[in-house]
Amino acid sequence: MRIGLFGGAFDPPHLGHLIVAEACREAGNLDQVWFLPSAQPPHKPIDAMAPWEDRLRMIGLAIAGNPAFRLEPIESELPSPNFTFQTLATLKQKHPTIQFVLLLGQDSLADLPQWKNPEEVVRLTEIFIYPRTETLLGKDPLVAQKALEQAVPEARISWLSGVPNMGIASRNLRHRCLTGQSIRYQVSSSVEMYIRKEKLYQPIPVSK
Repeated sequence: MRIGLFGGAFDPPHLGHLIVAEACREAGNLDQVWFLPSAQPPHKPIDAMAPWEDRLRMIGLAIAGNPAFRLEPIESELPSPNFTFQTLATLKQKHPTIQFVLLLGQDSLADLPQWKNPEEVVRLTEIFIYPRTETLLGKDPLVAQKALEQAVPEARISWLSGVPNMGIASRNLRHRCLTGQSIRYQVSSSVEMYIRKEKLYQPIPVSK
């Protein structure tokens, strides 16, 4: 069984995430895609994100109805901050018969040599790269790939074709919520309703 691991903060999960995940599943001939939310990424303070339980519920709402999608909240069980090599090692230990593939946007490709223990990441999994809109201008992804291969020669990298280059970004959706703008048609209706019900991404009240 081949499983694609699709990581991120998912703050909030949007339709771009779903479209990319489905396209990666198809292009990569994967049996399933597991959404792997970051509990505590090393580069972002936890209070800068929506609460963990809210993000889990939104992902669950977003992927409902697609049996090829699964929520994997394993990072909440791991020490903080979360590092990808630890997450992969734990998943391999829990599911020794599954072949995991890491799905990465091309923006992450250039950063991978600076990750914690990148040699362990590439030892534990193959890497599938998909395009990201905000990284296309002024950056050559093949240069990033060559830099990674020089830093970690064992890296197994495949570029996925036919994956739409989505222009939706969670940070823009958070800003739109903050400023009272519509996020309709950028997130699923169930996620939009949850955000409104729980009053997520709203201005922080000023104490008097």
